[in-house]
Amino acid sequence: MIIISGIKNKTLAFRNRISKIFAKKQKEKKKIPLLLKISFVISVLVFLILLFFFLILKDMPSPNKLRGYNSVPLSTHIYDRKGRLLYEVYRNQNRTPVSLKKLPKYV
Repeated sequence: MIIISGIKNKTLAFRNRISKIFAKKQKEKKKIPLLLKISFVISVLVFLILLFFFLILKDMPSPNKLRGYNSVPLSTHIYDRKGRLLYEVYRNQNRTPVSLKKLPKYV
């Protein structure tokens, strides 16, 4: 009986030590998923930003092209000898440049 109870005590002490070791490892494992979650969220955000850029902003014209009238299709005006407008030719959009001085105060 004494030998069996001594073995039981040793096995209980061994189980306690092992459970403490595993408890420490489980606490350390909790930190890793947190880092994985943070890295996953950051990677998803980067992916969404890149997706937004390539799907939506790729078709936008560059700001350098918007400075002049070269990139904007304008309608063609045909005048007679006296300067009167005879025809206005355009394909899809009727656009005529207007200076800021000719615009009314409230548009």
